Amino acid sequence: MKKVALLLGLVCSLTACQTDADKNYAILSGTLNHQSSDSLMIISQSKIIKTITVADDGTFSDSVKVKTGNYNLSDGSQHALIYLKNGYDLKIGADAANFNQSICFGGTGARINTYERMKEFLAEKIFDYVSGTLMFVYNLF
Repeated sequence: MKKVALLLGLVCSLTACQTDADKNYAILSGTLNHQSSDSLMIISQSKIIKTITVADDGTFSDSVKVKTGNYNLSDGSQHALIYLKNGYDLKIGADAANFNQSICFGGTGARINTYERMKEFLAEKIFDYVSGTLMFVYNLF
């Protein structure tokens, strides 16, 4: 009886030690406001690797097996860069009318995705500023 209890305790403790990183898939869920499409696509290197159905109320949830890295999340007309890794439980919120600018993240994987989004946003602003300055200088001559 002691051996059975010890074995049961060992199995329970090993199961309890499993982390999200042990999952061989990522979970994406969230809400898309003012949706213009009934699906979202996860795209890698111009190839659709997963199509996620969006319900009439704008909610979605699905799992996907990925290689760690950057992917595009698209509603068919607009897209946003996301970083995925197996084990993530990423919550996404966005407005389809302004998809790339309105996207926000929660859950496991939110920190790196928010960081990547802010880095992309700042790079766009710097590019706009530099190209605007160069055009101004160009027009002087």
